[in-house]
Amino acid sequence: MKAYNLEIVKQTVESSLTINEAKKKLHIGNEKLKKIIKNHNICTKHFKRGGRRKPPTVYFKNCPQCEKKFKTIYLKQQCCSRSCANSYCFRGNKHSNYKCGKHSYRQLCFRYYEFKCIVCDENQMLDVHHLDKNRDNNVIENLIPLCPTHHRYMHNKKLKEQLLNIIEEKKYERNLI
Repeated sequence: MKAYNLEIVKQTVESSLTINEAKKKLHIGNEKLKKIIKNHNICTKHFKRGGRRKPPTVYFKNCPQCEKKFKTIYLKQQCCSRSCANSYCFRGNKHSNYKCGKHSYRQLCFRYYEFKCIVCDENQMLDVHHLDKNRDNNVIENLIPLCPTHHRYMHNKKLKEQLLNIIEEKKYERNLI
């Protein structure tokens, strides 16, 4: 068992803010340091209580969708629940893809193309892909309807060329060129 200089232990404990800080400075185990402090009546009243964090700030807000009052710890949270957020933030002109009502690029695309993926004929879930990746260029030649899987493939460098070839063939078959 290693012997410790009592004066050094006293000075270190008195200069430390927590027992963990003193333990690290002295390279002593937790139980051993507590035993030394107890046996020699070293004052620890100045120690801060460790492990406890300040509780988060609570904000009270009104939900813009259902008009209920709710509590949150997140400053950016607007709505009381995920369903209210979906209804409020992602519908109509508040949706990120909304482009001036009836002239949105989705509606332009589906005036020209059938409501199905041009590659696999999926018709349940459809995305509209901008071929030049410029979302402001809503010319019909730049828009193409794709299912989510093929849309993801279009953003993959390895698969994009193969998919573009298939799309050109499909357009030619359907007389869309």
